[in-house]
Amino acid sequence: MRKQFSARLTGFLLSLAICIWGLASIVEGLGTGGDLMLSLMRRYAPSVMTGLPEEEYPGMCGMITDYLAGSREEFQYQWSGKDGVRYVGFHDYEQQHMEDVRSLFVLDRTVLMISTALGAVCVGLLFFFRRRTPSLRGMRDGAVAVVLLLAGLLVWGLADFDSFFVAFHRLAFTNGLWLLNPSTDLLIRLMPEDFFMAYARIAAISYLPFPLLLMIVPQCIIRKERKQYAKQSVGL
Repeated sequence: MRKQFSARLTGFLLSLAICIWGLASIVEGLGTGGDLMLSLMRRYAPSVMTGLPEEEYPGMCGMITDYLAGSREEFQYQWSGKDGVRYVGFHDYEQQHMEDVRSLFVLDRTVLMISTALGAVCVGLLFFFRRRTPSLRGMRDGAVAVVLLLAGLLVWGLADFDSFFVAFHRLAFTNGLWLLNPSTDLLIRLMPEDFFMAYARIAAISYLPFPLLLMIVPQCIIRKERKQYAKQSVGL
């Protein structure tokens, strides 16, 4: 009984580790994907709204994604206007806010490594316990927990995206630097609410297969084995 419980708990933790790994990987990929950012920025933050010349968008997106990826140290972008004036994109407080954002990506990469290590340990323990059905049940239960959590967040986001957005930022940041003014701050003009909603949709579509497969596949295997066991019992 103790090994069965341990195997089920380990399966649960393995499922969580896989789900966390998947989420961390998607966040890293979306945040440092220059082509995707460029496409969404052009769609939801066109030049007429931001004041940034259209031809500067690729350079701007490259700067942002390189900064978040850790390959660039300074968050700043400059360009020359048609009037010959040299423009500087971001205020000091916008730069400070992006420092906070980059620290979240550093945390994300740490979570990615920890979840990878946890998953590897869980796989090793499952081979040690050799309790197939309890392990599968644990994996299913872990995925169900993740799906329920996601469902709650989805309902909240659909019902009141503004409060969800504010709550996320208050949880993620310890200051109010994310409260930017579209009339004065280029950063919020480049990344309006619709821009983030598009990112959220892409992230959700990319992420859902992780918990769904971890919930459905183990349950299908359990049912198949249960039917096979029932047939063998009848044959006896």
